[in-house]
Order: sequence, then structure tokens, then C-alpha cells
Amino acid sequence: SSCALLLAAILSWFASRKIYSPVRRLMQTLMPEDAATHARMDEFSVIEQRWLHLYGESHALQYTLSEQLPQVKESFLHQLFQGNMYAYSEQELRKRMERYQWSMDNCRLVVLYIQLTGISSLEGKFRDGDESLVSFAAVNIMGEMAAEYFRQAESIHFHDLTAGLLIMGTPEEQLLEQVQTFAEELTGAINR
Repeated sequence: SSCALLLAAILSWFASRKIYSPVRRLMQTLMPEDAATHARMDEFSVIEQRWLHLYGESHALQYTLSEQLPQVKESFLHQLFQGNMYAYSEQELRKRMERYQWSMDNCRLVVLYIQLTGISSLEGKFRDGDESLVSFAAVNIMGEMAAEYFRQAESIHFHDLTAGLLIMGTPEEQLLEQVQTFAEELTGAINR
């Protein structure tokens, strides 16, 4: 009986160590530096606290990313339009654009370059120095109209009475015809 009891105690000790080893590994992975400070706490409570902390950080980072993504996209397009990315291959640029959450599967790209002219001849409507305000309004009009026309479009304000528009569409779409119609309507809207 004593041998059986001793054998049962030894087997239960081995089993408990075997069962506990994944929890120990998880604790060492989650908190290698704080293992000594949390040694007295219940491991599952520590894991829960750490999980909630990481979950909160993840949401904060996700929120920050969603807030900063438009500025990152705009910066990328500025560099692309100004020729600062000529060293990248098309595949590298497409991968980078996919990271910025543009859908690039089976996609054709069209770039429109728009220059505002004739503002100085509209005396009475605008004062000197209103050029930046006019170009900002024109870029907003361009972005709103492009969103109605195309599946994906991004407008860029170059702050020198010029703007760019990157239009993304599928090869099946009659993209060039749509761009021609869009350009005519955009010209009329901005002139008005």
C-alpha cells in the first residue's frame, strides 16, 4: 500500500508538472522580466492582466494607424508623383500600396495632373493671396467628384495651384472613357 501510495504521489507530481509546463512557458513568454514580481500572484490572473493590457495597446495602435493612414498615403503619393520612387520596381510599389490599404489586384492606374490657371484674371472674386484657398477648394471638389466616379481615387494637393489624382480601376472598366468624362465635368465644376 505504501509503495502504491508513493508511486501515485510521484505520478501525480509528474502529471502536475507536465500540465503546468505550458502555463509556465506562457508566463515566461508574456512576462520574462516580471516573473519574480508576479511569482506570488495567480498565474491566470497575471495572464489575464497582461492580455487586457496588450489588447488595449493593440486597439490604441489600431486607432493611431487609422488616424495617420491618410497622411501616410498622401506623403507616399507626393513622393511617387514627384519621382522620388523611381528606384522601386512596379511590384515593390504595388506591395507598398497594398500595405497602405489600396486594393491593387488586377488594377490599372491612371494619373491626372491638374493645373489651375486664370485665377489672376478673376479680379473681384478673389483677393491677392487667395490662391492657396482656391487650390485647396478645387482639390476638395476634385476628391469628392472622383469618389462618385471611380471605385478608388486619391487626390493630392501640391500647394502650387496644381493637384494630382491617382485613379485605380480594373482592366474591364472603360477607365479612359470614364476619365475623359470626369475631366470634362471636373473642369466645368471648377470653372463655375
